[in-house]
Amino acid sequence: MDGLMSGLKIDSWYKALIAASLVVLIAALTANRNDVALIAAGALIFGFGEWINHPKRSGVVPGYIITSTARDASAFGLLLDGAGIALVLFGAYRCLDL
Repeated sequence: MDGLMSGLKIDSWYKALIAASLVVLIAALTANRNDVALIAAGALIFGFGEWINHPKRSGVVPGYIITSTARDASAFGLLLDGAGIALVLFGAYRCLDL
């Protein structure tokens, strides 16, 4: 069970963004605030895109295990990033009522 739950630790900014935007999304949908829900959904999608763009890599050096999550952009991750940014901007536009 520990191996399954270890991927859910909030140990990076994009995982914190996912957690925070999920809470805001649920609250916005409950309060029937569709504009705020669009912004939160965009942030959630952007967070998943960044999680995909930061794959976890491990290497073994004598006596040590080195783990890295350096950014390595993929097409799907960039697609999610773009869609998330577009939703955030559209939601902000609707919130400002321009």
